[in-house]
Amino acid sequence: MKLKKSAAFRASLEGGLYRDIDVKFDDTLHLLVRTKSVIRFYFNMGTEKKSGNTVLAIGSTDFEHVMKSMIDADREATIKAFASAILDQS
Repeated sequence: MKLKKSAAFRASLEGGLYRDIDVKFDDTLHLLVRTKSVIRFYFNMGTEKKSGNTVLAIGSTDFEHVMKSMIDADREATIKAFASAILDQS
């Protein structure tokens, strides 16, 4: 699933802003992060001359920390997003 309003960037901002971010459940990375399951964020932070594929793997044991940060950022949007995700699974 492509994220529409998100971005990735180097802390120095030298490389620019990257908006082509893909997020999905990944059933192959769980051994790497030693957890039951993983969501994967994938983006290319390369330049025109060199590819810079980057993967951020978030293990299920860290989901609570991510949710707390999401609530800190925007509680109402977080609640709506999780309600929508749960209803879509029904």
